[in-house]
Amino acid sequence: MAKVKKSEEVVVVDNAVVVQETAEVITEETAQVVSEVVQEVVLEEAAIEEVQKVEEVVLVSSVSKMVTVKALESHTCIVAQKEYSITKGKEHKVPEDVAYILAGSLKAVITK
Repeated sequence: MAKVKKSEEVVVVDNAVVVQETAEVITEETAQVVSEVVQEVVLEEAAIEEVQKVEEVVLVSSVSKMVTVKALESHTCIVAQKEYSITKGKEHKVPEDVAYILAGSLKAVITK
């Protein structure tokens, strides 16, 4: 069933008031298309909101556990822009990641 949508617009042209009347015929097909477009827009907005909710915050801890290493030989190195000097035969407290680097290069042994 078709529906007629009428509208009026008042326009001033050359100091004269003109009333423009328009009539639109809305069929079931056009109403269905409009309904589908509105539903798609709503679904897209819901999807955008869902994506915004899903975003995660990843925190990286910069606190490092201190570990004791015993130096197998004297060595100086720079890790993460910080200089570490270890003396052969002595125990040194260094951050865990530095201890693993020294142990991997056979410069020190992790003791505790």
